[in-house]
This record gives sequence, C-alpha cells and structure tokens, in this order.
Amino acid sequence: MIYLNKKARGYSIIETVIYISLMAVLIGVITTVINMLLVANGVVKATRRVENSSIAFSDKIIREIRAASGASLVTSYPYDNDELTLTIPTTSGTRTSRFYRSGDRIMLDDNGVQTGPITLSNMQVTSLHFKIMSTTTSQAIKYEVVMEGPTSTPDVSEKFYGTAVLRGYYH
Repeated sequence: MIYLNKKARGYSIIETVIYISLMAVLIGVITTVINMLLVANGVVKATRRVENSSIAFSDKIIREIRAASGASLVTSYPYDNDELTLTIPTTSGTRTSRFYRSGDRIMLDDNGVQTGPITLSNMQVTSLHFKIMSTTTSQAIKYEVVMEGPTSTPDVSEKFYGTAVLRGYYH
C-alpha cells in the first residue's frame, strides 16, 4: 500500500495567484525597459544621422570657401533661406559654387549646374544662414545651419556653426 504524505502536495491556489502576479509585474517591468531602450536607440541613430549630415555639409562648404577668392550673399530675412555664391579660381579661369536651401535640403550648384543635395536623405534643414565678415586684411564666411532628424523618431534638432577664411586672405 502507498501512503501519501500531506506535506508533499502541490501549490495552493493562493500561492499560484501570487506567483502569477509576480511574473506579470516582472514582465511589465521588462517590457517597459525594453521599450525605453528602443526609444533611446532611435534617438541615438537620429542624432548620428544629423551629425553625419552636418559633417558632409561642413566638409564641402569649408573646402569651397577656402578655395574661393570672392563671395556674394543673398539674404532672405526674415526667412531662413540664405544663398551663398563663391567665385573659385581655376587653371582655366573661374568657376562658381552656389549653396542654398531648397525645401528641406541644402543644394549645391557648380557653375550653374545643380550637382544635387549635400545633406543626407531623411534630414530636414530648417535654417541656413551665411555671414560675410571682412576686415582690411581678411575675409571670412560664417555659416549656421539647423538640422532635424527623421520625423519617425523623437525630435532631434541640432544647430551647427562654422567659419572659414577665403583664399588669399590668410597669412
């Protein structure tokens, strides 16, 4: 004959309810943490794209400014859409580079031919300003650009500045 020990029985209904409620709380906490990590990852990716787009624009415009011998500026106050035209000497004469904002992108025209956007895709440029600074011995151009990340992620907006001296003016 087999005798059952009363101490060897299973869980009571109260113990089961407590274990299930503890598991539900743990699953809720884990889900919240995972969601926060995914949002933070989206912000980091958007920030990286904004910064990469700014680097691409800054590299191109500073290289062109340093090669230029002259500049003209069209200001669109109170709008955030200035245009900068640079005159760059070449071995066969001169060429022009025009930087301007078209929609949400920064565009470049080289000798009147549109070479396309400088900023990366999915980036929105909300402001583009130029300022020509002149002294008796030098001339420089300062730029300010505000870029925003993709709209599908939380808002990522950064302002970038840069200044470069025109060719023949730095000693």
